[in-house]
Amino acid sequence: DAYDPKRALQGQSPYILNSGLTANLPKWDMSTTLAYNIIGDRVAYVGTDNFADIYERHRNLLDFSVSKKLGRNGEVKLTWGDILRTDFVYYQDNNSSHKYEADVDNLMQRRNFGSTVTLGLGYRF
Repeated sequence: DAYDPKRALQGQSPYILNSGLTANLPKWDMSTTLAYNIIGDRVAYVGTDNFADIYERHRNLLDFSVSKKLGRNGEVKLTWGDILRTDFVYYQDNNSSHKYEADVDNLMQRRNFGSTVTLGLGYRF
């Protein structure tokens, strides 16, 4: 039976963790941040009696940024997003275990968008 009346609501994660470390380096007019985020597996698409729910698998996200003041009003900032490049995985939870099991569940989609690197310049008037 694919229908699980005890499952969480669509989009609701069983856990969320957001953490970060920031270091201000006034001697060099710089600051840096390392951030880690994770959410638990969650229902992406609600199933029916004959079609199991589709879950989005948890992803580990790690981001890094460093910024440097330029003079009194300028700033340059470098950001590296999604350093770990964890795949987006969507699976049909056939046994209602609420976790991906390759030998039981149907893999619906696996994608990887890679990391992002941005460089920005700012000036305050």
